[in-house]
Amino acid sequence: MKKLMLLSVIVLLLCSLCACTGKETPTAAAPTQEPAASEEPAAQEASGRPEAEQYEYTPTAEQTVVSGLLFSKDVTVSGGTGIVVFCDCEFKGNIILKGGEGTRIILNDDCVLSDATEGKILSTVTEATMASDLPKIMNFCSTVKVTLEGSGAVVAPLNLPIVLNGTTYKGEESEWFVNEVTGEFTEYSGQEAQYHNICSWTENGEPVLMAVAIYSE
Repeated sequence: MKKLMLLSVIVLLLCSLCACTGKETPTAAAPTQEPAASEEPAAQEASGRPEAEQYEYTPTAEQTVVSGLLFSKDVTVSGGTGIVVFCDCEFKGNIILKGGEGTRIILNDDCVLSDATEGKILSTVTEATMASDLPKIMNFCSTVKVTLEGSGAVVAPLNLPIVLNGTTYKGEESEWFVNEVTGEFTEYSGQEAQYHNICSWTENGEPVLMAVAIYSE
């Protein structure tokens, strides 16, 4: 069951990353928010991106791709089951995920985060198991502090530390390893990997935390 859950994370990860690169994905074409006219010309001029008009998103079964916008205030993804992918966006406020199983935010590697930006996962999942599709932030741009309330996960490249609830987790210090190609699941001892995942949940009243290094072609 551990193997199935971790492999599903990788499959979703690879499909989601294609949303910003223009590669084909097995999902339907995603609705994209067009850059809106800026209400703050000074901020737009400084960042080169128009100010966003929408600051709250509800994910759907399809990926929602948001591209090339400046978010000067907190942006929130809440409710629904699905993915919101941010490409080439700049964040001045916090990035907040409010949701349950199957809800996720993806920050592409061309996004820009301010020093004050933090991630917040306000999970509606109280009890979970290894098979649960935990709400998660997948961050591929730069290290950001993430606060988790309830059960959830953070995914990042192996060389990008994850800071979750005040603790820094380095990919090379992961406890477990999964090979998406072969299906291998074992203890991590320096095997080649591209990503790592910190997942935390409560099962039968007991807290569980896993640090997993992930290899995928």
